[in-house]
Amino acid sequence: MSRLRKLQEAFAAVATGRVSAEALDEALWPTACPSRAHVEVYVEAYFSRLRDVLSDDYPKLTRAIGERFAAMCRNYIRAYPSDRPSLRHFGRHVPAFLMEHLLSKERPWLADLARLEWARVEAFDAADRSTMKLEDLRRISADSWAELRLEFVPSVHVLELAWPADEMWQALDDGETSHSFAPGLTTAVVWRNGFTVRHRRCDVDEARAIALVSRGAAFAQVCEAWADHPGADVAVAAQHATAALCQWVVDGWVARDAKDPHGRASDLAG
Repeated sequence: MSRLRKLQEAFAAVATGRVSAEALDEALWPTACPSRAHVEVYVEAYFSRLRDVLSDDYPKLTRAIGERFAAMCRNYIRAYPSDRPSLRHFGRHVPAFLMEHLLSKERPWLADLARLEWARVEAFDAADRSTMKLEDLRRISADSWAELRLEFVPSVHVLELAWPADEMWQALDDGETSHSFAPGLTTAVVWRNGFTVRHRRCDVDEARAIALVSRGAAFAQVCEAWADHPGADVAVAAQHATAALCQWVVDGWVARDAKDPHGRASDLAG
């Protein structure tokens, strides 16, 4: 290996925090300024850039952690150094990283908050797809409804959380930093409508219906999500399902190219 290659690898190891700056003391040529001072400029610039990326992707997490956020970033950068030319995906491991971090022993809800924030990043960058409108629903023939199969657009992300991350997100958005939270199974949906990313919580029935749609179930099966209770009225369940579908359409969740019972594109483009 050439001397230049060795020097480049040593510099990269120092810049990414894998070894201390002393590793380059003998490798760099003497200058008017000590070599370590030169190197530390790059080390700090590297860290600052990646810290800013994480802060941009996780603004509520940044606020929740406060002055300890920078130290958390240094630990994360050592554990998951940037491995792609683009920094778009650099923060993808933060939720898993926080599961094992000391901060989560003090505030076990941090990882779920991070999952919500990362889902919002993913939703913003998701591929565009034409969405269904309410007038499209009106054009679906009555005999097609039972076997109609819907599909969510790529920006829709469903999260099963152990903590109410939506409450945490809102509290932090309102400027609260000392709010206490109680654990509780929560289903949250994140999506993009136009250029705006949104999220909201779902109740148990709607979460079950969303899961059925995601698995390709026919609309008649989706209706059963609201009928899976002792004494439930089938007509009332269908009303709940239809109301939910209308809301999904208004929110921009449903792709316009729904399928009929034979797998053919419906007449929604009509």
